[in-house]
Order: sequence, then C-alpha cells, then structure tokens
Amino acid sequence: MEATCSPVGSLAENTDIFIQLSAGPSTADFSISNSGEATVTSSNNPYYFEQGNGYSVITLTPELNDAQWSDIEKVGSDLLVQLKDHKSPAFVVDLSSLNYMGSAMVALIVRLWKSVKDEKGRMVVVNREKLVYEVLELAGLHKIWVIVETREEALKKLGFRASSLSSSGSSSATSSVSEDSKLAPALVILATLGAIGGLIWLYNANDQKIPLVLTIVAALVAIIFGTLSATSFKTAIKALGLAGVVTNLILIVVAVLEITS
Repeated sequence: MEATCSPVGSLAENTDIFIQLSAGPSTADFSISNSGEATVTSSNNPYYFEQGNGYSVITLTPELNDAQWSDIEKVGSDLLVQLKDHKSPAFVVDLSSLNYMGSAMVALIVRLWKSVKDEKGRMVVVNREKLVYEVLELAGLHKIWVIVETREEALKKLGFRASSLSSSGSSSATSSVSEDSKLAPALVILATLGAIGGLIWLYNANDQKIPLVLTIVAALVAIIFGTLSATSFKTAIKALGLAGVVTNLILIVVAVLEITS
C-alpha cells in the first residue's frame, strides 16, 4: 500500500508547525507546571491521545504501518473528532515508537496538519530515526515542518513549559502498547500448547479430572488472548488469534467428548 510522496511545500504558507519523531520510547512525560498534569486517553486503537492544558499529544504506534488504508482513514477521523472536542489549538504528533513510516502514515499526519492549519492552530511532531526522517524528506515535509528530538523541546516550541510526570504519559503508554501487542500472541501459543499437552495427558491418565481441568483452563486462556489478538491491525497477529480461538474450542469439545464417552 505504498504510494509516491510528492512535495507539499505549497501547503505550508503562513503555517506554524513543529514535529517530533524519535526511534525509541520518549525519555520523559510532561505537563503544564502551573495547571496540572496531562491526561492520557488509551484504547485498543493504534494510537494514544493525551490531553494537557491547552495542548494535546497524539502518539502513533507501529500497528498503523500494517493497517489498511480504510483503517488509517478511520483513525484520522477519530483523531480529528477528539481534537475538535478538546478544542486544542496546539498539539504534538509523537512518532517515538516508530522505526519506519509508510506513505499512508504520512498522509494521516498531513491530514491532521491541514485541519489544525484551518483552525489557525499549531502542530508539533519529534525525530531521531533516520528512516522516518528520510520519508519526510522525500515528501518535502522537512522544509515546512520544524523537526526536534524530544517532546519537551516540542512543547517549548508551542509555548508550554514541560516537567516530568510521575506515571502517566507517552513513555509508559507507548511501551504498554508495544508490550501488549507482543504478549497476547505469545500467550495464545503457550496456552494452546498447554491445552494440547493436557489433552494428551487426558487420553493416557487413569484419573482424568486433573488433565481435563488443565486442558479446559489452558484452552480458555488461549481463547481469551486469541480474541484480543484478533482485534490487532496486523494481519498475521489477527490470523493467529482467530486460529487460536478455533483450535482451542475444538480442543475443549474433544476433551469433553473423551470424558463423556
């Protein structure tokens, strides 16, 4: 789903925009020191939306790079609604969890930028990742967007003074998204292996109560995490999740039939 990125310098006239892109997790979380901490809106979507006093932070996750174009358009619409609801005249696009970026992701950010531009607002985005910068450079965006290395610097560019938060922020949010997206598929596989092992034990045991419980519990765990994996934007993880659900439903049926036969 790659498309050629053409320069968009003509869109930048009279627009004040800053962008933060970085290769790893953010090193600090921030709030307006005289007005309280920024809040974090988390969901199963491939992004996090944080609301401060007078600004917002949008954190995009790697799952978006594997999403269909229609899904990315929906994400853009959802984000525009949240920005409108919060009436934020300034926001940061945080790409700190990305090590590359496809053209569809670029189009999403341009869409957000054009929206805030129409409202005479400002957007900031942050980069230490060479591949991400090269994509922006290819599109000509490096000439019209100010690129900085940290969220703190981006907020200063927007006119806010930032300080570290104790717990809530994009560092924990981004790492949480990344860890969760890897944990669920692994648990599906491990739990399925446990259910298969329990079923084998069930066929060879004199007392079938314990292996039956093991099989059913392991299969239920696999079904739960398989369902979570099935909601992923990544096709491979979604397929694994669906396969895990179907496989373990079959294992439960086989185990019950073995006991009742």
